[in-house]
Amino acid sequence: MYCATGLVNLARTLGQPGSGPPSAEAKIVIVSLDGQLGGLEVERLGDRLDVMLKPMDGILQGMPGVAGTSLLGDGTVLVVLDLQDLLR
Repeated sequence: MYCATGLVNLARTLGQPGSGPPSAEAKIVIVSLDGQLGGLEVERLGDRLDVMLKPMDGILQGMPGVAGTSLLGDGTVLVVLDLQDLLR
């Protein structure tokens, strides 16, 4: 299969220090955008959630790669990424 975007290290894409090249133990999330496959290397995987997405506002409005936020039941703020923006 053709992988248009290749393997993207999510930490480095978001400006965080990366952990180096992918290892044999790397966790990869495979995504499909516009019919093309790509992979995101992530540190860990969480549970699937159904959330109400709140768009970013104020000084964070229009922040690249972020679709919005959601407030979880325990008060934690969940930042929802915009994969189309991150992988382009």
